[in-house]
This record gives sequence, structure tokens and C-alpha cells, in this order.
Amino acid sequence: MKRLAAALVLSALPAFAQAPMPPAPPAIPADKQIPMDQALAAAQAAIDTCLAKKSAATVEVVDLNGLAKVVLSADGARPNSFDYMKMKAYTVIKKGMSSADFGKTAKLVPGQPIEGDPLLIQYGGGQPIKKNGVMIGAISVSGPTGQVDDDACAMAGLAKFHF
Repeated sequence: MKRLAAALVLSALPAFAQAPMPPAPPAIPADKQIPMDQALAAAQAAIDTCLAKKSAATVEVVDLNGLAKVVLSADGARPNSFDYMKMKAYTVIKKGMSSADFGKTAKLVPGQPIEGDPLLIQYGGGQPIKKNGVMIGAISVSGPTGQVDDDACAMAGLAKFHF
């Protein structure tokens, strides 16, 4: 019986190993890329600002494809802060505006995803990163003291970008 179970497990392994890789995201033009040193400085500034407000937050800087450049989580950050941070960044990239501004325009229906998209969120804390007036990414913050502090921390991070 043990040999049969082992044979079944081993026969299933090649199926997992042969799964195709997802396609690569579209290339981001050089003039719309976020420099890593600035992304890291921005995330650290946002974390430091939140910590000064007694808010153990999680911060993310993403590019136009929504791929993380930097993710920082303060000591003591709540586990759900990661999910909210991701949704705020997604909302900024998808809607081209801050997550708070989107929240002011969103048609909220209790118990239903906004616009049918379960990743859109109406809470503040997500801000677009702009270069020459054109969005090149997003910074998002989620902490326990609320969206007003989250927005203030994200704005402190935005100040570290110099284009």
C-alpha cells in the first residue's frame, strides 16, 4: 500500500514541474521606470512618518505593471495591512488616481465588489507616483491608525522622488 501511494505521488510531480510560466509583463519604457534607490527611500520615509504617528504600517512602491519595487513592513504591523496595501496600489494603477479620490467617485453597493472588481478599494493611502505629470507607479500605505495617516505617510514617501 505504501509503495502504491508513493508511486501515485511521484507520478503527479511531473505535471506540476511542467506548468508553463506566465507571460512576462509588458516592458516599461526607460522614462517611466522607477529608480530603485528612490523607491527604497520613499518606502522608508513613509514607514518613518507612520512610526512617528504610532502607526506600524506596511508600505509598497509598485511600477506601472503593478509589480512591487519595494515592500516594507514595520515591526508590529498587522497581517491584514499587507492586503489593504496591495489593494490600494492596485486601485491607483487601475484607476490612475489616488485611492481616496477613487473612493469619492466609487458607487458602493454593500456586499458587492466595487465595479465588479474585488481588488478595488475606496480607502485612502494609495498615491500615484508621477514624472512630468505622467503616472509611472504608485506608493501605498496601510496602518492601524486609519486612512488619513496612511495618506500622510504616502505623501511623505512621494517627496523622496526626484525626477
